[in-house]
Amino acid sequence: MKYSAITYPDILKILFDRRKISFRKVCNLLRNIIGVIGKKRYLNTLPSYLQIDPSKTCNISCPDCVLKSDELSVKTTKFVKQSFFRLIDEVYEHTLIMALYLVGEPFLNKDIFEMMKYAHKRRMYLFLSSNFNIKVDEPFATKIVTSGLDALI
Repeated sequence: MKYSAITYPDILKILFDRRKISFRKVCNLLRNIIGVIGKKRYLNTLPSYLQIDPSKTCNISCPDCVLKSDELSVKTTKFVKQSFFRLIDEVYEHTLIMALYLVGEPFLNKDIFEMMKYAHKRRMYLFLSSNFNIKVDEPFATKIVTSGLDALI
């Protein structure tokens, strides 16, 4: 999986986690794999892996970051909670893994904990990457632990 920190052993672990897996998810994953191996131009499936950036804002200025470059012509925005819920409702029966990060700092989205709980409730393997250059106090840490997050990078 391109630009991802999830490994094949992680995928195997997910496939054997009965709380996250379903027959539909396995069939969708197999159809995706067959399509990729067969080099099909279009896949008639839903994603088995979904990566969403909850916040295209960041609290640090890394010298090589794409947020600073002109190549990323995206307004500084945060993923709206209702849009996230609607997306999850459309794909949760077929999607195994959801990554909640890309170029921004996910914890800058004030709704991130609600979003994580919703995806967890829909039985998706959920992981997030953070620079943790934020104030982390005990209530914040408790929210992370109780959010349903499967992996934190």
